[in-house]
Amino acid sequence: MTLSQRLRAFIGSQVQVMTAAGMVTGKLVAVTATTIDVETSAPPGYPPTVVTININMIGFIRILV
Repeated sequence: MTLSQRLRAFIGSQVQVMTAAGMVTGKLVAVTATTIDVETSAPPGYPPTVVTININMIGFIRILV
């Protein structure tokens, strides 16, 4: 089972993703074979931002249940 296949079970869950650029925290909204999309919270009055992360650039993923 690949990482992307495993992560699909957690779509809609809160996650923390560590990359070389830093930590991204938010809701896992999409998973493809090569990327994941994480919706991060924004300051009040602004829409949330979706961050696309290449799976090869992930150091670790923490599922926050």
